[in-house]
Amino acid sequence: MEIGLLAKNKSENQLKIARNGVIKPLISLILSSDPQFQEYGITVILNPSLYDENKELIVSSGVIKPLVRSIKTGNATVKENTA
Repeated sequence: MEIGLLAKNKSENQLKIARNGVIKPLISLILSSDPQFQEYGITVILNPSLYDENKELIVSSGVIKPLVRSIKTGNATVKENTA
């Protein structure tokens, strides 16, 4: 498979993640008191957020306040991935 096709498939998969309601359940992980769950939630949201097409979907899911909270209370990895 050529590189361009792989990149296109990755982009399409990231769009599917955001469009199919995956973000809201991840917010509960971000709000967890368990730092490992917070890290998982942040990391999974990070990848689709790299695509402009997903930004509005992610923001409209209500993720901003939990992200701000994670910057204030999370461990170093959570803070880094959130930023």
